[in-house]
Amino acid sequence: MRRPTRAQARDGEEPFYFDDETAPNRREFLVTTFSAGMAACALTDGAVPVLAKELPTVEVHEGFALVRKELESGGVVELARMVEDEDWEQILEFTKLYDLSFRKLSLKQCANALTDKTAQDKANEIRSTITFDLIAVNKAARPQYRAVAKPAAEKAMEVLKADISQFLALEPAV
Repeated sequence: MRRPTRAQARDGEEPFYFDDETAPNRREFLVTTFSAGMAACALTDGAVPVLAKELPTVEVHEGFALVRKELESGGVVELARMVEDEDWEQILEFTKLYDLSFRKLSLKQCANALTDKTAQDKANEIRSTITFDLIAVNKAARPQYRAVAKPAAEKAMEVLKADISQFLALEPAV
């Protein structure tokens, strides 16, 4: 006969033991569980495939032209205007969306289009620093930092523009 557990002994409870007729059989449990799992797979026709969206490929110079447009007249200019106008709530939303649309899509497509492995690695490194630049702008716009928000956001915008210019410098010659 087995000893009671410490909790049972401490609480003065009578230990519960299965007798031989009601004891669960590990083999029966595994067979039943496995059979139920197989039946569920058969009824649902196996695993449901998940289709990942692939990024459309762009020509190298076309991708860099899009990035240049963002720097000169696109989202970067819009973000700089928001900083100038001190539109902090809009900046909080814009930086999140801009990270997804610009950095994760446009810059990634552009970096993937590069044929030189060294340039591609450098482009991906700059993409990562652009994430931190956008985080810095976002952080400056948060309510707890509003006392120093404008100078901090302006400094982060300068760094963001410099990083994008550094990214554009990776464009191969025609």
